Amino acid sequence: MDNRLHEEIVRTVRKIVFVLDSEFRNELKATTERELSDFHFGLGVWIRNNILTNDSAVYRIFVENGIIEKDDMSAILIRELRCTLLGK
Repeated sequence: MDNRLHEEIVRTVRKIVFVLDSEFRNELKATTERELSDFHFGLGVWIRNNILTNDSAVYRIFVENGIIEKDDMSAILIRELRCTLLGK
């Protein structure tokens, strides 16, 4: 993974953590890796509509790194969000 992409993912995840309430953060922390797809239509839609806008830095850097589908981008962000919440 490109270092710029990694740095932008970290920044973006911090922004997402800030807007999530503690109950939702705890729910995400309790989720297994296999269950993360359950967040595709809730949190994932919110990320795709509010974070992954065509003019956002994280979107542009994903595209520059060959990741062009917003579904894939949101899945990466959700996985990294969970890891962050778990302190990994």
